[in-house]
Amino acid sequence: MRHKFKGAIMAAIMFCMSYGVTHAEPMKLVYDGTAHTYDLPPISLSINNTPVQTTIMPPIQLGERVLVPTREVFEPMGLAVEWRASENKVYVYDQTSLLVLEVNGAEAFVNGEMKPLDMPPKIINEKLMIPIRFISEQLGFKVNWQGDIRSISIEKPLPTPTEELPDPDENTVSEPQPMPDFENSLSHVVYQYETSTLILDKPAGLSAGNILVTDLYRDRKLIIDLQGNYSQFFNGGSLTGRQGKIKNAAIDNTNGTKLVIDTFTVSAVNLYEQDNKIHIQFVKPSEKYEKIVVLDAGHGGEDSGTVGGGIKEKDINLVFTTDIYNLFINDPNIKVYMTRETDFKPSLADRVALANEVGADLFICMHNNSINKPEINGTETFYFASSVQGQYFAKLVQAGIVQNLNMTDRKAKADTGYYVLKNTKMPAALIEVGFLSSEIDRQKLTQPDFSPRLADIIYNATLTYFENYQSLN
Repeated sequence: MRHKFKGAIMAAIMFCMSYGVTHAEPMKLVYDGTAHTYDLPPISLSINNTPVQTTIMPPIQLGERVLVPTREVFEPMGLAVEWRASENKVYVYDQTSLLVLEVNGAEAFVNGEMKPLDMPPKIINEKLMIPIRFISEQLGFKVNWQGDIRSISIEKPLPTPTEELPDPDENTVSEPQPMPDFENSLSHVVYQYETSTLILDKPAGLSAGNILVTDLYRDRKLIIDLQGNYSQFFNGGSLTGRQGKIKNAAIDNTNGTKLVIDTFTVSAVNLYEQDNKIHIQFVKPSEKYEKIVVLDAGHGGEDSGTVGGGIKEKDINLVFTTDIYNLFINDPNIKVYMTRETDFKPSLADRVALANEVGADLFICMHNNSINKPEINGTETFYFASSVQGQYFAKLVQAGIVQNLNMTDRKAKADTGYYVLKNTKMPAALIEVGFLSSEIDRQKLTQPDFSPRLADIIYNATLTYFENYQSLN
């Protein structure tokens, strides 16, 4: 009996020790407006065999699914995580995939498709927690759950190393080119061809800080307004170039003194004072601005585009594009150009030429759709088939419009036929916002708040794109 009693005591001690190791102290979890007691054993987490310790919240098992704190788990895996409180949604993405999940939502937006969720994201103890298996598997990661030891491991495929080939032009020595000639008879103005700079003598009262530059970029023209009458000093002459930046330059003293500059291609201006002279340097926009966006309002002029319910596509395209432009023009970090600001029709070649000349980082083309089946409606966003960056941006835009403007999801789609997508040298998206042939869409598109909300979506998608586009190459 003594041996049996000792054996029972030892078994009880071992059971208590085991319970102490595998069970955590009960936690209070608050979610869905209710407090819950959570007393399941802790869960260990590893990524590519490396243990991951979370600090703000441990992994939590609800039902058959494990939820984890979003940023602590997914950002170390090379993913971007963006919580948009105004939408109650989390965006998880990398260079090839975009997932959008809404707190307590039944579906997730995954690379242009809506997929059901058996466990939605939740706000638990004021922390965003998302289902680790769903996210991981949608991104192509392997997930292994070992329930007996309460362990979940993620295997993220390692990138295949690529061999860097030498630049074939790296050791090529270019022959010196003869300097093209130009003619300059401007008074008190020297043209320094090597740096594409006009150097002005300074009359009394002239300051670089007071000079106003008007960029008529679609006409390849710049107006340099000296903001005063200096006709006695700058009293005439002209400059003619045969190549380079400046095509023609002339003094206009009609209403104050201005320099009127015609350039061969779209140019930007660096304006500064040095050695008591005014320097006006003409550069490529991409040499002056870090980020450049070109906005294209489709159709225009004699080309009305599609018409539905009395709405001309060219008009609503311009309304949408102008609202987007008004957001960009107030952002000092992004330079924005428009292919048209009024009711005229640039050719497709003109639209593409502008984007290519300024060295744009992103081209956004606004359109609306039509079909002889009025029951068809929704948004679709096109990108050039071989452009990873274009695909990424198109998916951002498509997700934002579908999720926030309640438009039917017609997906982000690859295309090789659209002229502006095929011929622009930068990532581009052509957005068919809705169907003017659909009464359902027309009612949405013409709501007073639709265009401003659409502009916010595209502006924010652009900011997200610029945060990540360098990693998409």
